[in-house]
Amino acid sequence: MRISKKFINLKLNKTAGILFLLLVLFSCTNEREELNEPIAAKVGSSSLSVSELDSLLGYYKINEEHREEFIRRWIERELLFKEAIEKGIKNSKEYQLTAEVSNKELAAALFIKDYFNKNKSNITQSELRSYYKANPLQFSISENAVVVNYAGFNDLNDAVEFRSTLFNSGWNYGTEQLKKLDNITEYAVDKLFLRSELPTAKVVRVLENLLPGEISIVFESEPNIFAVVQLVDKLKANSIPKFNYIESEVRERYSMMKKKLAYSDFIKELYSKYNVEINRDK
Repeated sequence: MRISKKFINLKLNKTAGILFLLLVLFSCTNEREELNEPIAAKVGSSSLSVSELDSLLGYYKINEEHREEFIRRWIERELLFKEAIEKGIKNSKEYQLTAEVSNKELAAALFIKDYFNKNKSNITQSELRSYYKANPLQFSISENAVVVNYAGFNDLNDAVEFRSTLFNSGWNYGTEQLKKLDNITEYAVDKLFLRSELPTAKVVRVLENLLPGEISIVFESEPNIFAVVQLVDKLKANSIPKFNYIESEVRERYSMMKKKLAYSDFIKELYSKYNVEINRDK
């Protein structure tokens, strides 16, 4: 079951580019064998343990197709690396310069990540609302939108039973309550969707025939997913949604702004700490 304010289906579509980036950032050796770890793949003295594979893939470790693709690319990378070493590529000036730059960029990126993890600032509702009020145009929507409550089930009877309870209990289900619902796959409250973001044509058609506050009948939003949707609000293009409709977006933007300011202040401190010289005559 997925409990969030989104009801777009979770797709296992990790791109090849992301996989390759992970492969570049992580290298595995025969130290894993010394620890008697199960090995997923091996090329000469280099190995990829099952635990490392699972860690790198995260949620996607449950998908066999992605595991196979990751392993295939890891093997290709190792083969090319060994061949490059044999041909002396590590001795070239281009390799050494690129490696130095890459190492510095990686070290800086990991340091900044660690720095912000250790220096997290609490963001209050008051801050978010003030930021929202001071920057309304940032949150203007580009096209017509709808705000909905939504629940999806993979069993028709459970969807019908859920709909009947809405007239008494509403959509105020907590996380623990949701876990008790049978066969629920998706759940969203006050979720804003631009017209182009609505997931299926069936959802669009159902919403077009609802009035604000009205609850739909149970319908099959996609194969074997039985849904109930309530139209909360309709918004016109270029309007500014209410704060509670876009709180997560406001939080994301405000958090990013605070990080940029903190980063700028930190860099200024480093300028004072280290000897920085700029020769503008060259």
